[in-house]
Amino acid sequence: MNASLKELLLSPLETEQLEGLRQITRDNFYVNLPMIMEIIRGKKGMPADEAMRIASSVIQETLRSMDNAIEPGTRDVLVGLLLKFEPEILERLRADFLSTDLKKRFDSLFLLRSMNSVRTASDILQQALNDSNKLIRAAAVKTLGTMARKKEPAIIVTYLKDADSRVRANAVEALEETENKNSVSVLLRIKNDTNNRVRANVVKALWSLGYHDVEKDLKEMVTSPSELMRASAAWVIGEIGIESQPLAQLLGRLDRDTSPLVSTNYYLARKKIADPSTRQKGKKRGSAGKGFKAAVVKTSQVGIEEKASKYFRILKLRGRLNAYSMIPVKLRIQEMLALGSQNIAFDFEGVDDIDATFMQFLKNLNKKIRGMSGKFMVFNTQKEVMDILSMNNVDGFVLIFSADEKVDHLL
Repeated sequence: MNASLKELLLSPLETEQLEGLRQITRDNFYVNLPMIMEIIRGKKGMPADEAMRIASSVIQETLRSMDNAIEPGTRDVLVGLLLKFEPEILERLRADFLSTDLKKRFDSLFLLRSMNSVRTASDILQQALNDSNKLIRAAAVKTLGTMARKKEPAIIVTYLKDADSRVRANAVEALEETENKNSVSVLLRIKNDTNNRVRANVVKALWSLGYHDVEKDLKEMVTSPSELMRASAAWVIGEIGIESQPLAQLLGRLDRDTSPLVSTNYYLARKKIADPSTRQKGKKRGSAGKGFKAAVVKTSQVGIEEKASKYFRILKLRGRLNAYSMIPVKLRIQEMLALGSQNIAFDFEGVDDIDATFMQFLKNLNKKIRGMSGKFMVFNTQKEVMDILSMNNVDGFVLIFSADEKVDHLL
C-alpha cells in the first residue's frame, strides 16, 4: 500500500521524506507547511536542505504571481519565511534585475513588490523606471505604487507622460494605489489622454480618491467614435458600480452598440453593478446567469478557427484574450475534449494582448490536459505577448514558442 504524503513527510527515513518533498506543489504547500518546517528544524542533511529549497521556491512563486491575491498578514509571514530560508535573497534580486534574461528581470520586480524593501527597491527601481523596455517600465511603475502607499507620489507622476500608454495607465493605477488624495489635481490634468485605458483608469482613480464629478468625462467616452473608448467607458462604469441615474443613463446608451467589444463590456458592467463581488478590486467572481453568459459568448470579440495537424487539434485565436473572450474559448475546448481530442495547441499569431485571467486559464488548461495524459502548447506568439507571458511566469508552466521558433515538426 502506498504511503500518503503526510506519512512520507513524517517518516524517520530520509528517502521517504525526500519522496514526500518531491510531491510538494503550490496546491498542497500550505496544508503541509508544519511538517515541512519540522524537517527544516531537524537540520538533518539532505531532507532539511531540500525542504528549504522547495519551501523557498514555492513561496517565491506565490509572492510574484500576478493572479494570486494574498492577504497582507499572510504575505508578511511568507516574506519572513523566505528571508529565513534565503538571507541573501535581496542581493540576488538586485543581480537578477541586471541580468540579460527578460524573465529574470520581471520576476525580480514582482518579487521585490512583495518584499517591500525600500533600500533594495531604490536601487532597482531607479534603473527599471528608465529602462528602454516599455514592459519593464510599466512593471516598475506598478511596483513603485505598491511600495509608495500614502507617501509622496511625485516620482510616479513623471511616468504619466511616458510615450507608452501601458506605462501611463500603470502610473495612474499606481497613484490610485497610494490612496493619496493630493493626486486628484494631477489626475485631472491628464483626464483627456488620447488612450482609452489611461482615460478609464483616470476616472476610476478619481472616483476611488473621492472625486465624483466625472459624468462629463464619461459622456465624452460613451459618445466617442472609437469603439475602444466606448468599451472602456462601459468597463469603468461597471468598476465604479454606482447605481446613480445619470451613470445608468450613460451606460444605457451603449445597449445597442454594434461593436462586439462594447457590447461585451456593457453586459459585464451591468453584471458588476448588480453583483459588486465581480468588480476588479474584490478579486472574486460571482456566478453569471444563463442569459448573461450567452450574451457574453455572443458578443465576444475573439476570433477562433479550428484545424487539425498530424498530432494536434489547433485553435487559431485572434484579438484580445481576456476574461470575456475566454468564455467561447473554454466552450470550444470542452467540445474538443468531449470528442476525445487530448493534444491541443493554440496558434497565437493574431493575438495582440492577453490579461491575467486568460493567463491563469492557460495554466489550468495545461494542468488539465496533462492530467489526461495529453499535450498542450502555444506557438506563433508575437514578441509583445511573449514578453507579457514571460513577465507573468506563464512560460514556467506552459510550453510556449515565439513566432520566430519553428514548430512544424512538433505539430
